[in-house]
Amino acid sequence: MIAGDLDEHLAWITALRSMPSADLAPLLPHPPDADDLPGWWAFAKQLRRLRDDLAGHRMRFADVPRLSVQRGIDLRGEERWQVLDTAERSFLDTLNTLGLTDRHTQRLDAITGKRCACDESTHIILIATPDLNDTAAAMLRQLGDCVTALVMAPESHADGFDDLGVFKKDYWTAQPVELMPEQFRFVGRSIDQAGAVVDVIAEAQQTTDNLSADQVTVGLGDERFVGPVRRRLGLAGIPYRAAAGTPVAQSRPALLLRALSRFKQEQRFDALAELMRHPDIDAYLRKHDDGDTGSAIGDWLSLLDRYATDHLQGRLTDNWLGEPDRQRRLKALHDLVIALLPHHPAQRLPLPRWSEPIAHVLRQVYADNPLREHVPDEHQLALSLEQIAQRLREQAELNEDSPTCPQVTASQAISLTLSRLADAVIADEHDGPAVELLGYLELALDDAPVLAITGMNEGHIPSSRTADALLPDSVRSGLSMHDNDHRYARDLMLLNAITHSRPTVRLIAARRTDQGDPLTPSRLLLACDDETLVSRVRAFFADEDTADTPRPAITAGGTNRVLIPTPP
Repeated sequence: MIAGDLDEHLAWITALRSMPSADLAPLLPHPPDADDLPGWWAFAKQLRRLRDDLAGHRMRFADVPRLSVQRGIDLRGEERWQVLDTAERSFLDTLNTLGLTDRHTQRLDAITGKRCACDESTHIILIATPDLNDTAAAMLRQLGDCVTALVMAPESHADGFDDLGVFKKDYWTAQPVELMPEQFRFVGRSIDQAGAVVDVIAEAQQTTDNLSADQVTVGLGDERFVGPVRRRLGLAGIPYRAAAGTPVAQSRPALLLRALSRFKQEQRFDALAELMRHPDIDAYLRKHDDGDTGSAIGDWLSLLDRYATDHLQGRLTDNWLGEPDRQRRLKALHDLVIALLPHHPAQRLPLPRWSEPIAHVLRQVYADNPLREHVPDEHQLALSLEQIAQRLREQAELNEDSPTCPQVTASQAISLTLSRLADAVIADEHDGPAVELLGYLELALDDAPVLAITGMNEGHIPSSRTADALLPDSVRSGLSMHDNDHRYARDLMLLNAITHSRPTVRLIAARRTDQGDPLTPSRLLLACDDETLVSRVRAFFADEDTADTPRPAITAGGTNRVLIPTPP
């Protein structure tokens, strides 16, 4: 039976914690404390990502030093890979004791044993899979003629793809990108790219009859651009939908659990003050207030602020300082918060037993909240609660008697639950047409006729890895793994597909960061003949006094909503 994500992660933690610190030292000189479950969780997550990367190229940890010797690669730190190999073996042994295996082992064994097959009536069609990893490609090739790959490219580029439609790095590295001068937008600072996006939409409205929001897509070369682009579109009154969404870890329930966990773990006044400032605590306190704590959130916050001003009390005890009335009100406030915490919060219990107490906390706070689907904020709250509930259900289903099931406190259980939400997001919801905000790798499949791509600077598009202690780019190249040259060829191939599949494409790049540091244009913009190269470089490094004219914020309809005077 193949292990699920949670079982696999806990098996990694069990394997790592069982290794002596001296054996881990070449890889992790200062391992987390024995009871620091979130610390071990984060370390195991790093190793899982590294193993996923290698498994996609049909390798295990032990293969890296072996192949490096065969191919003359300067691996550096070979002892670290020996530690990784030992940890991987311990991980597999741990799964085996549970009667489980992992998906990578099953795939590699299936390829080695040539067990990948399908019946004669099955036909597999590959759509938009130009970057299949080696493992998936090897499995598909064992299926023979029942696989057909559809490639988004003209016949003239047929030599740039293999039999599975996977692009060829050497072919695409040598290809140019055909672009017209009007397709570029060079702006002063990174944040100015958001304004350029609105300009592109305004221009498209002037040249296209009845242009609707769903006919426009914004590509994000860097996910950090999503905030400024969202704000600028909102200011312009343009509906939008971000595919990246909002991280669940930043949702109100997750922030509430984090604040509760910190308060319980530290029992400090500043942790209580942080918890009291969570917006959802207001409703909870109003619901349970018996008149001792006040009737408005301002009263509670003022009470805490005055206490912090008058007294220097770090760790909380039963002894509150100051006048009796203030002591009474603070104790009542403190008792309400303590009542919200799970029962026996300092006790160590098997992880599954904490799911219901944590869920009870969320029910106490959010049970009376309306969660109407047509109200964006309430719908986002409902989706975040469901994501948390899903993790709690998975943890509740763990076998308490399993050797991988940890004994944890309430704070540790909350921290682990939040760690499992680190990569979870809630997609934006919007009724009716909306401008889509997509990552660069998703743009080739989008069919909007108007496309503005931000972040056309080196380091964003194409993406690159510049610092990897275990697999630097030189080692990745020697092992035939995806390296920076691979990412450049992939992104160039995709840009050619993007620019030839819609009438309006605008590429936006910034000359400087928001802090004033100089930036360089993407190499993709410089993939051209020498004469064109000179004109593009001159345009990018033009005199900014004349190239960047300050302009007020505008809406897509052309009406100023906010006019910011230009400083002298």
